[in-house]
Amino acid sequence: MSFFVSVYSTATHAGGSLTHITSELETQWASLGGDIGVSEFHYPTLKSGYTLPDCTAPLQVDVIRHLQPGRNGIEITCNAPFWRQSLAVELKIFADVVTTNTDIRRDTVIDGGQLRISRMETSSLHNGYFSDIDTVSGMLSKRTLRQGTPVTPDMVDLPDLVQRGQLLKVRLVRPGIQLEIQGEALSRGHLGEQIRVRNTQSGSTLFAKVIGEGLVQVQ
Repeated sequence: MSFFVSVYSTATHAGGSLTHITSELETQWASLGGDIGVSEFHYPTLKSGYTLPDCTAPLQVDVIRHLQPGRNGIEITCNAPFWRQSLAVELKIFADVVTTNTDIRRDTVIDGGQLRISRMETSSLHNGYFSDIDTVSGMLSKRTLRQGTPVTPDMVDLPDLVQRGQLLKVRLVRPGIQLEIQGEALSRGHLGEQIRVRNTQSGSTLFAKVIGEGLVQVQ
């Protein structure tokens, strides 16, 4: 079911532009917590220079559903003379986005020099994005990234600190006791990941959390 949010323009005009309609939409977007400084409204179905029909009364702008980034629908109503028009409105949000400064191969630990900050429209970045190069630097690329690609969370992962078959320290933590034994990683893992480890002395298998390079912990 559709619903309408009404915004009224106090301006009157004769064959006016869409400037004051945009102003009213900006006011509503700001009331929803949107940042006007990084937002733009576009009318994708209208030709450049389009003007509204004559109207000597305040215009009523009805927003279908709530304003959100991407495509929106509005209805403009004039009561003197009476006319009504439906328009598509595209709300674009811009932000500083981490993008690749060069091609990055799959399974590569990303260096900060391979990244840059680009001002981008973000409505198409459905999987999110990064705004800080330091956050991405040191992470592992999960796929090949071409130059200029916006880096999204699904494209990167934490680097592996443990490799399959690697001999490592297994830290056992119990109330009042802590000791380390030698183990063998049965899978690779990154920081905070649970992996299977074989006790090289007893041959038993246990699950442990990766807490450092070549170091896992059992609690």
